[in-house]
Amino acid sequence: MLKHLYFKTIATVPLVFLTLRNDEKNIIIGLVYIVMLDTVLGIWVGLKQRKFTSNKMARLADKVGKYGIAMASVWIIAVLEPSLRFAFHYMGIFLILGELISNFENLALLGLKLPAKLISKINKTIDI
Repeated sequence: MLKHLYFKTIATVPLVFLTLRNDEKNIIIGLVYIVMLDTVLGIWVGLKQRKFTSNKMARLADKVGKYGIAMASVWIIAVLEPSLRFAFHYMGIFLILGELISNFENLALLGLKLPAKLISKINKTIDI
């Protein structure tokens, strides 16, 4: 059963993507885009502060895995009970907003002038 698990998993992703509606695809594409942007900004901050390590890049795989499991779980619920389709959208928007906050934190660390009150409310550990 586990002999070709990797190939089965890789083949399943396009099949699932084909069964998504356009609005669901847009949420997934937006989430992928915002995670990629967060990753690039995080690398940039790490290089600027000379604190870039490969250990921090391992968190990317963890994040993508957790987001994938969350979205897949909500998608299965939405498929089984069509009246709960809104849950998929809300979960996607929730994850995108979380990543957006992380992007603002990274931009503030890179020197973008953001209101100090906004950043301090978002994250108490950032000193600008």
